[in-house]
Amino acid sequence: MRWKARPWFVPLSVILVLFLFRSSIYRSVMSYQAFKEIPVQTLESETCVLSTDIEDLMSNSLSFVSDDLHFVWTSSNTKVNKMQNGSDANCIGYSAYFAAHLRKCLEENNIEQQFIIKHQRAHIFLWSWNVHSLINHSFFADHDMVEVTNKASGQQWIIDPSLYDYLWIKSY
Repeated sequence: MRWKARPWFVPLSVILVLFLFRSSIYRSVMSYQAFKEIPVQTLESETCVLSTDIEDLMSNSLSFVSDDLHFVWTSSNTKVNKMQNGSDANCIGYSAYFAAHLRKCLEENNIEQQFIIKHQRAHIFLWSWNVHSLINHSFFADHDMVEVTNKASGQQWIIDPSLYDYLWIKSY
């Protein structure tokens, strides 16, 4: 018996592959160009997992921030100690909260001296094309993300906490 292709099989397969490899695809075509550093705030009362693996701590912080905040397309609070479970935040608040939480976790695990954490304002590029030029609105003029660098190896991670919460894409 010969297998007969269904008209929905190819589109469904493409969608499944795109969904499964969304983070890899995003990292291969998108990049960030930072132009302003924002001071990392100090978070007072959160606890972290015990680990010396930076990627484990970054994943934990991403999950923590994603669980605590709710993404909005408008201006919102950016003071990390005023954010509570269910607080509204845009990319600025997400990045500020993530950077503060990750720094707190590095301190609690006594490895803060090994890493540099920078809350950055940046432009997002699709290959060499600035995607912010698509929309002429002040909200889309730039984007906030977090840059983590290992001092010893020079390895660098670019983390976009709002992208992770909104589309489940890990940018690192």
